[in-house]
Formats: sequence, C-alpha cells, structure tokens
Amino acid sequence: VSGPYQRAWYEARGVPSIRIHETGLPQHDKIAKFHMSKPDARRLLRLEQLAPVIVYCSSWRQDTNLLGCHSGVEEYYLKMLDAMQYLPGSQLVVKVHPSGNNGEWHVRMAKEKNVHCVVVNTYLEVVLHAADVVVSYGPSNVLFEAAHVPSVRLIATHGYPDDGAIMKLGEEATPEEIGAKVRDSLGEYPPDYTSFKYKYGGICDGNNAARVIQYAKELM
Repeated sequence: VSGPYQRAWYEARGVPSIRIHETGLPQHDKIAKFHMSKPDARRLLRLEQLAPVIVYCSSWRQDTNLLGCHSGVEEYYLKMLDAMQYLPGSQLVVKVHPSGNNGEWHVRMAKEKNVHCVVVNTYLEVVLHAADVVVSYGPSNVLFEAAHVPSVRLIATHGYPDDGAIMKLGEEATPEEIGAKVRDSLGEYPPDYTSFKYKYGGICDGNNAARVIQYAKELM
C-alpha cells in the first residue's frame, strides 16, 4: 500500500496487518525527483512571470460507474471560466486528463466565454510548477502530486472532508464565490501539506519503486 490511509482501509476489511506493507506510490517517484523553477515552468507555458497562475484540473465522465453519470464535470468547468471575471490579472491553465479525450471541448467552451487560457493534457509536472493555486474537480489524485510542489495552494471543488489543509469550494458554489475563495487563497501563505502527503502517499523520496521491488524479493 502507499501509506497509512490505504493500510487502514485494508485492515478495516479484514486483511491481517502482517500482509500489508507500505512502500509509497511508484508513480510519485517522478514528481519527487522533478525539479523546475517557477519562472522556467511559466516560460515553457508562455505565461507572464508576475501575474498569478491558477491551474484548474478538470476531469471527464466516468460512465462505468453510476456515481459518475452526471454532468458535474462540465458544469463546474463552465463556472470556473465564469469565475475568472472575478480574478482580474490572473492567468488560467486548464489541465485536462490525458485519457479524457475532451480537450477540444474545453478549448471551445473557453473561446465561447471569451476566456484566455492555456489548455493542456500533458506536461503535468511543468504545469504544477508554474502554479500559485491548483484547483481540482473533486478529490483528484492530482492534489497528491501538487502537494510536492513548494508554495502552491491546493483547492478541491469537493471531497477530502477529513483533510482540513485542502480548501473546498463546494459543489454548489457560484462563479463569484469561486473567484472570492481563490482570490483569498492567493493572499495567504500555503498551508503545510506534509500530513496530507503522508496520509495518502506514504514516504515519497523517489525510491518508492525500489521499495516495491525489495518487498517482492522478500516475499520470494
């Protein structure tokens, strides 16, 4: 398992503790080792250096589960675009999921609402290092990765009810309310996300894959 949250999940379902081993997440090795300055990240994305950068991590309809059969992804993105009118001088980067196949729709909606932004489905590490604020739709895993980037404020539209360090916008928030909360976060120093990172991701020192391999060797 990655860390204490997953350990507790399996223990609550009857898996003996002796059969559970914490290794961290191998997919986090890359971001733990990735180092880029904010100016360099913004230069690569052709963003202004001094204006605040808000990254909105959208999602896509997951129709394989009834809980995912709704239009919340589309509705909240449109509200986020409208919220930019309450954040004058800020820059918006929209990070779409690489498997969502909805990047063109995000671009089209931004054009219809006359919101200038960058829409990208790759280069996650660069995008996160360019950000001042990262907003995710729902309890996205992207916030775990963003928590490794210094001086970034983390916000979720909803989810993570037990994690006070993550600011929540609320599923019913209006564009004006979204803009106000994001603006307020820019005026505050980022919280300490150490506990959040460890709870879900465990140790993340760039050696997680090596720990998985070592544990496999021990089992054999």
